[in-house]
Amino acid sequence: MTCSTFSRSITVVIINFKLRVTQLIIVTLVVFILALSVVLPVQASSPNPFGIMTWGKTNSIKVQIANNLGSEYYRPLSIFLTSWQGVCPECDAAVNGGLKLILTVRDNENANPSANLNQFKNMLARVLNKYTPEVLVVENEENSNRFYKGTAKQYLAELSAGCTVAHSKDVKCANGGLVSKLVVVLVSQNYINNGDPNRADDYLRRALSPDDYSGIYQWISSPVGQAQIKRGQDLLAGYKTAGADFVNFHWYQADEGTLTDAVAYLSTASKGLPVFTNEAGQQQNTDPNQVTSFMQKAVDLNLPYAVWFSSDTNGTDGAMALTDFDGTLRDNGKAYQQFVLNNFSTN
Repeated sequence: MTCSTFSRSITVVIINFKLRVTQLIIVTLVVFILALSVVLPVQASSPNPFGIMTWGKTNSIKVQIANNLGSEYYRPLSIFLTSWQGVCPECDAAVNGGLKLILTVRDNENANPSANLNQFKNMLARVLNKYTPEVLVVENEENSNRFYKGTAKQYLAELSAGCTVAHSKDVKCANGGLVSKLVVVLVSQNYINNGDPNRADDYLRRALSPDDYSGIYQWISSPVGQAQIKRGQDLLAGYKTAGADFVNFHWYQADEGTLTDAVAYLSTASKGLPVFTNEAGQQQNTDPNQVTSFMQKAVDLNLPYAVWFSSDTNGTDGAMALTDFDGTLRDNGKAYQQFVLNNFSTN
């Protein structure tokens, strides 16, 4: 063997060795990456849309609850403009705790429509000079006489005034939040209006509890039901013209599949507004699967904000919190917390 032949042979051996080492490194890296993909949760590309409205012994505990759950947003108790004294301790605690506000303002504690929209705007401007919420929400459940006794026309005028002030402060605004069960009925009525009563009935069966379903047709045909349906439709038709940036609704229905229909209907009925909820929750149960299913559906539907109502309330449709009053997580709270950990990076 000549020197040149020997040299070429050595060169070939070295090249083959380098190729094998390179292949081994590549294979090792691929296996490592695949292993990581199994062990580590996949982080969502969109930002965390979830917030909380919670009970707690103190404002400090409420904020601790929100941060422990991994919430990005916080809904404090409503500010009543006619009696506001210039401070909102719960808002201060939330902001100091690194949370962004989804802030509800109401004109007065008697649920009456604003008697003076200029005064309403002036007081609201004072609030927004002190706090800069992610979204300003005008009134609460404006279709419900429990929270707002005015007409749809009066409400839309107030919403317009609120959005004018909000936009002057570079703050987004939304309506107060249509009641969950009215949204269900409006979706079903839309199917009927489009010639599909079977789909309407199927939707009601899936969205409502058996007790609620058993009396729903009687309620729909009653004067009260008809007035509520008309009110809801009028409100939805007017939100965009009033200046709202979103259409806001409340949601307590257990079947997550029915949420898809609701969001699609609300967007269409409001002339294309994006949809969010500043109040979703559970009634008479703490099933962690309902929490996880809702949160996944909210992500799938690209809701920009989804605030969970976490407080035990009285009544046959009483809500159930994610925590005890002292902040101890319940099983449904652990499900909320784990969903955030699995899907969103936390800083």
